[in-house]
Amino acid sequence: MTNFHLNGLAGASAFTALTVFLLGTAVLIRRRSLPHALFFLVTTTVSAWCTAFALLYGAPNEGNAVIWARAGNLAACFIAPAVFHFVAVFVQRGRSLRYHIASAWAACFAVGIVSSLPFAIRGVRHYPWGYYPDSQPLSAIDQVMSLFAGIE
Repeated sequence: MTNFHLNGLAGASAFTALTVFLLGTAVLIRRRSLPHALFFLVTTTVSAWCTAFALLYGAPNEGNAVIWARAGNLAACFIAPAVFHFVAVFVQRGRSLRYHIASAWAACFAVGIVSSLPFAIRGVRHYPWGYYPDSQPLSAIDQVMSLFAGIE
């Protein structure tokens, strides 16, 4: 396989992505209701993030690594609103928090798009275990917005 170099970190991340996705799928197959579907959404966003980073860690060159770093950053931005949405519905406050839920999704979508653009992730660094995104000052905005987007 010339487009992917399997190493320990890439393998562990890929295994985690698959396991989390299968857990969400099993829950959704068992019962189809809104909380179960939202749990599946949470596991899917986590799985997408882990998959992108597994492909980043095993990327054969810097060009592919940058693409997967941006995709992983975008996927990570959807974890917080997915968890918030799931918990709000699970504790039966989804209706009263619907505007907060919608604004969390919108804010994290906007931050995800902006933080995945070339000026936010300019490149990657190569380590013995694979590539990793090169931090930029704008990266802090992503973390702060994900933290506060779902808080009342």
